[in-house]
Amino acid sequence: MTKIKLLPSLITFSEVALQGSFTKAAKLLGMSKSAVSQQITRLEAELGVQLLKRNTRGLSVTTAGEKLLKRCELLKGQVDMAFFELAKSRRRVCFQ
Repeated sequence: MTKIKLLPSLITFSEVALQGSFTKAAKLLGMSKSAVSQQITRLEAELGVQLLKRNTRGLSVTTAGEKLLKRCELLKGQVDMAFFELAKSRRRVCFQ
Protein backbone atom coordinates (compact mmCIF):
# COMPACT_ATOMS: atom_id res chain seq x y z
CA MET A 1 0.00 0.00 0.00
CA THR A 2 1.28 3.45 -0.88
CA LYS A 3 1.88 5.37 2.34
CA ILE A 4 -0.06 8.43 1.11
CA LYS A 5 -3.20 6.29 1.21
CA LEU A 6 -2.76 6.07 4.98
CA LEU A 7 -3.40 9.79 5.50
CA PRO A 8 -7.12 9.44 6.32
CA SER A 9 -6.27 6.70 8.81
CA LEU A 10 -3.60 8.89 10.40
CA ILE A 11 -6.13 11.69 10.84
CA THR A 12 -8.60 9.22 12.35
CA PHE A 13 -5.92 7.84 14.68
CA SER A 14 -4.90 11.29 15.88
CA GLU A 15 -8.51 12.24 16.58
CA VAL A 16 -9.11 9.01 18.55
CA ALA A 17 -5.91 9.56 20.53
CA LEU A 18 -6.70 13.21 21.27
CA GLN A 19 -10.33 12.51 22.21
CA GLY A 20 -9.49 9.35 24.13
CA SER A 21 -12.58 7.76 22.63
CA PHE A 22 -13.65 6.05 19.43
CA THR A 23 -17.18 7.38 19.92
CA LYS A 24 -16.13 11.04 20.34
CA ALA A 25 -13.72 10.82 17.42
CA ALA A 26 -16.37 9.24 15.21
CA LYS A 27 -18.80 12.03 16.02
CA LEU A 28 -16.24 14.75 15.27
CA LEU A 29 -15.18 13.08 12.03
CA GLY A 30 -18.74 12.38 10.89
CA MET A 31 -18.08 8.64 10.76
CA SER A 32 -19.54 5.58 12.43
CA LYS A 33 -17.72 4.15 15.43
CA SER A 34 -17.29 0.94 13.45
CA ALA A 35 -15.62 2.74 10.53
CA VAL A 36 -13.24 4.49 12.93
CA SER A 37 -12.36 1.19 14.59
CA GLN A 38 -11.76 -0.46 11.20
CA GLN A 39 -9.43 2.35 10.11
CA ILE A 40 -7.39 2.05 13.30
CA THR A 41 -7.20 -1.73 12.95
CA ARG A 42 -6.02 -1.44 9.32
CA LEU A 43 -3.48 1.26 10.24
CA GLU A 44 -2.04 -0.86 13.03
CA ALA A 45 -1.87 -3.87 10.70
CA GLU A 46 -0.18 -1.86 7.96
CA LEU A 47 2.38 -0.41 10.39
CA GLY A 48 2.83 -3.66 12.26
CA VAL A 49 2.55 -1.99 15.64
CA GLN A 50 -0.15 -1.43 18.24
CA LEU A 51 -1.00 2.27 18.57
CA LEU A 52 -3.83 2.09 21.08
CA LYS A 53 -4.48 -0.17 24.05
CA ARG A 54 -8.18 -0.90 24.29
CA ASN A 55 -9.98 -2.21 27.35
CA THR A 56 -13.43 -2.05 28.92
CA ARG A 57 -12.58 1.22 30.69
CA GLY A 58 -11.47 3.02 27.55
CA LEU A 59 -8.23 3.34 25.68
CA SER A 60 -4.70 4.59 26.09
CA VAL A 61 -2.01 5.47 23.59
CA THR A 62 1.01 3.18 23.39
CA THR A 63 4.58 4.47 23.23
CA ALA A 64 4.58 3.93 19.46
CA GLY A 65 1.22 5.68 19.28
CA GLU A 66 2.59 8.70 21.16
CA LYS A 67 5.44 9.01 18.67
CA LEU A 68 3.08 8.76 15.72
CA LEU A 69 0.66 11.23 17.31
CA LYS A 70 3.41 13.86 17.54
CA ARG A 71 4.11 13.43 13.83
CA CYS A 72 0.40 13.56 13.01
CA GLU A 73 0.10 16.86 14.89
CA LEU A 74 3.00 18.27 12.83
CA LEU A 75 1.35 17.01 9.66
CA LYS A 76 -1.98 18.55 10.62
CA GLY A 77 -0.23 21.85 11.33
CA GLN A 78 1.38 21.81 7.90
CA VAL A 79 -1.93 21.07 6.18
CA ASP A 80 -3.67 23.84 8.15
CA MET A 81 -0.89 26.27 7.21
CA ALA A 82 -1.12 25.33 3.52
CA PHE A 83 -4.86 26.03 3.45
CA PHE A 84 -4.41 29.27 5.42
CA GLU A 85 -1.76 30.51 2.97
CA LEU A 86 -3.90 29.52 0.01
CA ALA A 87 -6.91 31.39 1.39
CA LYS A 88 -4.73 34.42 2.17
CA SER A 89 -3.30 34.55 -1.36
CA ARG A 90 -6.77 34.05 -2.84
CA ARG A 91 -8.07 37.04 -0.84
CA ARG A 92 -5.13 39.14 -2.04
CA VAL A 93 -5.93 38.30 -5.70
CA CYS A 94 -9.63 39.16 -5.19
CA PHE A 95 -8.81 42.60 -3.78
CA GLN A 96 -6.29 43.61 -6.43
